Amino acid sequence: MKTFKALQEQLQEKRVTVDIDYVEVPEKEKEAEMKFRKKNRVKVKVTGDSSADVSGERKDVYAWMKHAGFFDGLDDEEIEDMHPELF
Repeated sequence: MKTFKALQEQLQEKRVTVDIDYVEVPEKEKEAEMKFRKKNRVKVKVTGDSSADVSGERKDVYAWMKHAGFFDGLDDEEIEDMHPELF
């Protein structure tokens, strides 16, 4: 039987925080972006003028990065090159 700490560590492995280049979404697109974040269960915390931390489960962060509105939609190779921790 696994200990509580082992189970906690196993759950944490599924969650990631990725530092990305980020430009604030224009006001007219903000509502759609917030809905998409909620749908994909990611949190975006702006950490500077052009950077942010994106956190959530690996699969959710990955789906968010592939979204056409984000960096014009990254393909698998670009995501793996920039953020290997998602793979």
